[in-house]
Amino acid sequence: MPGSKHKPSSSNDPTDALQCRCAIMKLPLFPPSRSSLLYPIMARLLLALVVCLVGLIHGSDVSSSAEEGHRRLEIWDLQLGAPVDQLPNEFIDYACGTAAGPPSRPLDGGRDFHRCRPKPSGFHEVYFRYDDELEYWARANNLLSQMERYSGTKSYGFRIQLAI
Repeated sequence: MPGSKHKPSSSNDPTDALQCRCAIMKLPLFPPSRSSLLYPIMARLLLALVVCLVGLIHGSDVSSSAEEGHRRLEIWDLQLGAPVDQLPNEFIDYACGTAAGPPSRPLDGGRDFHRCRPKPSGFHEVYFRYDDELEYWARANNLLSQMERYSGTKSYGFRIQLAI
């Protein structure tokens, strides 16, 4: 073409290839116009990523606070041989025991053991169970692992009947 600034391209001319590469390198990575299709897609992906990260952070805070702040007393927390006045009174449904049978006479706490009939050995059997408040807390917060952990009177996942 007469008057054209560009020479006809030839596949053997290294300067044309270099100029083409330089022009490609100067192109912006993302188009500056917001009307392109790429911008809304990238904005939605970024928003989804932020929402997921916030959800993960919030979810880990709830479960870690459940593990750190909530702990119920279990049979393993009682000191063997301790006098009855030194035992904690944090269990529920205290009653006189019936040789590992169902509970009989309700008691106000473990310290009321003297209201139970003594065994031939002279000891009094007192039935009790774990407090279930944490189970209901876990249910209200829809924390499945804590619901299973705090449900019922269990030890290592097995239901147990407690008496001291």
